[in-house]
Amino acid sequence: MRNIYEIRERPSRMYSWTALVTSQMLIELPWNIFGSFILFICWYWTVGFENSRAGYTFITLVLAFPAYYSSFGQVGYIFSRVLSTGSDSFSQGRRCYVTYC
Repeated sequence: MRNIYEIRERPSRMYSWTALVTSQMLIELPWNIFGSFILFICWYWTVGFENSRAGYTFITLVLAFPAYYSSFGQVGYIFSRVLSTGSDSFSQGRRCYVTYC
């Protein structure tokens, strides 16, 4: 992503690096929330959880968690010089988060 900015966007001086990263995060969030919503509808009541906790679980898993892993993934890609290294570090970090939290 940084290479795209350096080659294409920086010479035109249309917008800054923060505008590019912010717009990419805002574009990813609706799709992540939509996918999490479909997963939640198929998963929550099928497993047999009680209805009293559905609202809290919905807010946590469908709204808060996609915002967290989208921003965490963007930070991983920004700080890595090689794209595959950023992808691998994000995958490993997500595995650790899911396993231990």
